[in-house]
Amino acid sequence: MRAVIVRLSETEALGIESHRRSRQSKRWPSDASGVSILRVDTRLDTVFGIGSSTSRYLVPVGKYSLDFLVSGESFFADGVRVTVVGSAGVDLIRIEPA
Repeated sequence: MRAVIVRLSETEALGIESHRRSRQSKRWPSDASGVSILRVDTRLDTVFGIGSSTSRYLVPVGKYSLDFLVSGESFFADGVRVTVVGSAGVDLIRIEPA
């Protein structure tokens, strides 16, 4: 499993994604990996490109940043805490109400 969706309401969710270097990310450094979190709002139009979209990254915060959550780090959003428990080949995460 590489992604998890946490429902926040009828129209909003948190998307939690595990990232590793792959064919689509050949330019990444070999050690670039970790967890990203985005807030999805299905009331917004989907736009593939620059402009508004149905989601906004909470982690990483930079537009093209590779600053993912890594082992031992946590992030809190919308009453949910996401903790990266381990990251040996795959990301092991804990999702809990906070």
